[in-house]
Amino acid sequence: VLVRDPEVMHGALCFRGTRVPIKVLFDNLEEGMGVDEFVREYPTVSLAQARSVMRFTLGRARDAVGVK
Repeated sequence: VLVRDPEVMHGALCFRGTRVPIKVLFDNLEEGMGVDEFVREYPTVSLAQARSVMRFTLGRARDAVGVK
């Protein structure tokens, strides 16, 4: 789902097959944009990719605080 390539976006972690860093997703979510709107604004990112990153991140956050 994600890739880091020093030749793409200065090595930022991006959605595979795109030049969209995952930071852009989280910045937009933080500003109140929904995931559906995000994929409309960044059509090279699929809804499945965005949701996968969000699920993974949520899982890591839950693990960090000990929530099941």
